[in-house]
Amino acid sequence: KTKPLPHLDETKDMIPVLAAFLHRVAIQPDAKGNPEVENIIIETLHALRGFTSQDEKDEMSMDIMVKTRCLPIIIGLVHDHMTEQEDGQIVGNCDLINPALQILSLFCSGNEGHTQYIIDINGIELMFKMSAFHHTSIRKLAWFTLSNVSAGTPAQIRELVKRGVFNRAYDVLANRNGYSRPDGTSDGCDVTYLANETLSIKEDVVWCICSPFEQDFSDDARRVMMEVLDCSLSSAGADLHC
Repeated sequence: KTKPLPHLDETKDMIPVLAAFLHRVAIQPDAKGNPEVENIIIETLHALRGFTSQDEKDEMSMDIMVKTRCLPIIIGLVHDHMTEQEDGQIVGNCDLINPALQILSLFCSGNEGHTQYIIDINGIELMFKMSAFHHTSIRKLAWFTLSNVSAGTPAQIRELVKRGVFNRAYDVLANRNGYSRPDGTSDGCDVTYLANETLSIKEDVVWCICSPFEQDFSDDARRVMMEVLDCSLSSAGADLHC
């Protein structure tokens, strides 16, 4: 995992092998909480991470990963190794969750087709949950990924609107403890440490809000811009602290 991979033609046949191995290990009943099994999963995730890149020439390997259906397995693994507490905070194994989210994040940094695939398998819902993770680096990765999605098509931006991503973004910038739902009601969370989020993360939050406004000026793009602005009105208060 620390060395550059050789040419894709020499290694692409390993992707289905790694995907099948990950699936076999993931379905073991003792996968969660077993350090040896978790270490195997982590090493496999790092190997798959090596096949993902923002470089267009490596999109072939990402297409293979889609065909092998390993991404839904990765999302399932993250869900299995995280816990949502009563206050809305998410805790979990950072060593496993980090490489898994990096893979999903890079898929959202490429073409719109790959981004849509992550949306279709509920990867964006997972990233939204991770924006309340207990570790700062995971929250930053989540907001970075969401900001990339918000630079996508109007339909993809609407997926963020429906999930309350922009409501939460406005709440983070306003230094609120709780979060607003898309309908303007509170989600009941009282995650105090998120009320004073780091500037580094707020930078990605700002990009998440601003990216939709870099769209073209088609009628559909204008409508989705208004939907993003409506989220700021449904979030209680208007003071933003960047």
